[in-house]
Amino acid sequence: MILQLIKEEDVAEVLEIYAPYVQNTAITFEYEVPSLESFSERVPAIRNSIHGLSRRTTAKS
Repeated sequence: MILQLIKEEDVAEVLEIYAPYVQNTAITFEYEVPSLESFSERVPAIRNSIHGLSRRTTAKS
């Protein structure tokens, strides 16, 4: 497993992981899954926080 800071190209995949938490739990404090555009706007703030890590199982070249 490789941990890395979230990048613009990771946003769609991170949103895909996040969506079930919004839809099926109360942990996110959100009622609707954000749009890709809206979620993309959060990336700078996410990147600067501890939560700004994404996981990769293989290295990208």
